[in-house]
Amino acid sequence: MGSGFEEGTYTRAELVINVDMLKAAPKKPSQWFRPQLTSQNYNPLDSDGKEASSQDVHRHEKPSQSDQEKTWGQR
Repeated sequence: MGSGFEEGTYTRAELVINVDMLKAAPKKPSQWFRPQLTSQNYNPLDSDGKEASSQDVHRHEKPSQSDQEKTWGQR
């Protein structure tokens, strides 16, 4: 979402954001709460179009339904 999503509007008609506006908006990736990217000196705006992998940003694969049920059962 980035940091530009809190732009102020003062008329009700401008408060609605449709999908096309979101897709067309300039992307401003944020490193907020991603200290692992900062420590690697990763800059999302100046990375030559190369995206960080999901392992680099510590996003792992989604657990299966049975794995989730086992976790909830052990609580």
